[in-house]
Amino acid sequence: MISKRLQEIAKAAGDCRAFADVGCDHGYAAALLLKEEPSRQGICADLREGPLLSAVENLRREKLLDRTRFLLSDGLRGLVLPETLLKQGEKKAFARFREKAEPMGASFFERTPEASLPDTLLIAGMGGQLMTDILGLLPTNGDLAYNRQELFPLARTALSKLERLILSPQSEPEVLRHFLIDRLDFDITKEQMLLEEGRYYVILTVEPGKPADRSLYRKEGDYRYGVRLSCSRDPLFAEWLRQRQQSLRSLLQQLSQKGKGAEERRQALTQELMEIEERLN
Repeated sequence: MISKRLQEIAKAAGDCRAFADVGCDHGYAAALLLKEEPSRQGICADLREGPLLSAVENLRREKLLDRTRFLLSDGLRGLVLPETLLKQGEKKAFARFREKAEPMGASFFERTPEASLPDTLLIAGMGGQLMTDILGLLPTNGDLAYNRQELFPLARTALSKLERLILSPQSEPEVLRHFLIDRLDFDITKEQMLLEEGRYYVILTVEPGKPADRSLYRKEGDYRYGVRLSCSRDPLFAEWLRQRQQSLRSLLQQLSQKGKGAEERRQALTQELMEIEERLN
C-alpha cells in the first residue's frame, strides 16, 4: 500500500514530464508517478544496491521498466557530474549494479554531454543536512577531500535547469531552507504539512526559476517553521506548533533546576517559544 506521504509527494510533482527520484528506495513513488501519466519518464537513483534492485523488480512487476532508467549514485553526483569527477569507487559500484540489474530488463542513466536532466527532482526520507549535501553534490560519506566551493557552482547550474524540486525532510528543515534561500537563491513556493502514523512531515515545492524573496526571512523562526506554512492557517500546522510549544515549556521547567550552566540553552528555548507564540497568535 502506498503511504499518504508518498501520495502527497507525487501530487506535488504536478504535471511533470520527467522526474528523478533520488533516494528512491523501493521505487514506490516512481511507480505512482509513472502509472498516473502514460507519457511520463522516470529515473530511479539510490546509494544502496539492495533497495535499487528491489525498485527494478517492483517496476518490472508493474510493467513500467520501459519508461524508467536506473542509477546507483551517491545522491545527485551520478546524475549531474561528468564521469571524470566521480570517484573510482562510485563508478565500480554502478558497474556491479548494472551486472545484476541488466538481466532483469533494466535500462540505465549514464551522464553524457547529450544526456538531458528531468524537469522535476524528488528527494524525501532523509534529514535536512543530508539533503543539502546531496543538492551541493557532496559525497554523503562526509569525505572532506572534496571542495564545497568547487562543486557548488556545478550544483547550482544543474539545479537551475529544473522546473521544480519536491523535498520532504524528516528533520532539520531549517538547514534545508537556509541552503535553498541563502545559498541557491531558489524560491520555496509552497509548503504543506501532513500527519502519518503519529509523525508530522513537511513537503516543500521549490522553483529554481524564481529568485527567493529574502525579505520574508527576517528571523530564524522563518527558516525553522517556514514562511509559507506560517501564512497558511493550516490547522495541522497549528496542532504541530502547540505540541512543540508544550515540549518547550516542559524542557524549560526541567532546565530551571540546573543552575547557570544551562542559561544559554534556556535562552534559546525561550526564543523559540516566543517564535511559536507569534505564529499561533
